[in-house]
Amino acid sequence: MGMGMDNGFYLYALAKSDAPIIDSRHALLSQMGLDDQHPIERIESGGICAFASRVVIPEFETELKEKIKDIVWLERTARRHDDIVRFLSSRWSVVPVRFGTIMKSAEGLMSFLDQNREQLHDLLDELDGCCEMGATIWFDKKLITKAMQARDRDLQELAAKTETAARGARYLMNKKFQLLEEEKFNSMVEQFCQAIKESTQRTTRKFLCRPLQPDRANSTLLKISIASLVPIALQDEFRHRLNRMAEAKSVEGITVQVTGPWPTYSFSHFAQTLEAAERGSKAYVN
Repeated sequence: MGMGMDNGFYLYALAKSDAPIIDSRHALLSQMGLDDQHPIERIESGGICAFASRVVIPEFETELKEKIKDIVWLERTARRHDDIVRFLSSRWSVVPVRFGTIMKSAEGLMSFLDQNREQLHDLLDELDGCCEMGATIWFDKKLITKAMQARDRDLQELAAKTETAARGARYLMNKKFQLLEEEKFNSMVEQFCQAIKESTQRTTRKFLCRPLQPDRANSTLLKISIASLVPIALQDEFRHRLNRMAEAKSVEGITVQVTGPWPTYSFSHFAQTLEAAERGSKAYVN
């Protein structure tokens, strides 16, 4: 390929080799890579092709190390990567590759494609015609547990017993109350996520629900993110069903925001396998 020792391939996505070629040079017409200097190319093996652009590894690694804490630069660069993946996924069924993944040689990349061709063909068949839709659900735990205390008989009875308990027992009763409150809150969150899954089941091939975690932008909130593999033709119905379910189960302290469509990152498990392939790959950003 006429590449120097320090050159590698920065990866964006994988597709079947029968994806149409834009021009005779195997470059995507008018689409430049992450550095705006090298065009996006196709590297093929085993009936699978990788969309990539050439990059000088020492230069890229140095720039990334120097600017990794520069949020503006990082967001701009990651957005450029995502724009390219979106461009590709709007034209072919692809396995999107995570930001920062580089193969040090064309040989290592082709070897990976050849060794995993059957699994990649199966995955691409599964992703064919689909996009990723999702939702973020925020829970204001303070508001929700306050509402629970006002209507839940178990909590009310335990609260009454705690108030009348002897001083020595009151501490343990308070602990028991907190545990019961936590259990009921977690159960409510689980039931809400299950309701989302059931309400969108007709439009969804796969469904993922990530664990409850604090919202970094607002310390008073907890949040859950869901991801669904949805046929492109059904994305509007997915959005409608999810919004309708959220309205029907509207509870003070719960906010739902539908997101997407996105490239199918959450369902492209080979992106992680690729990062560690044959020591010829290196993912500079996790």
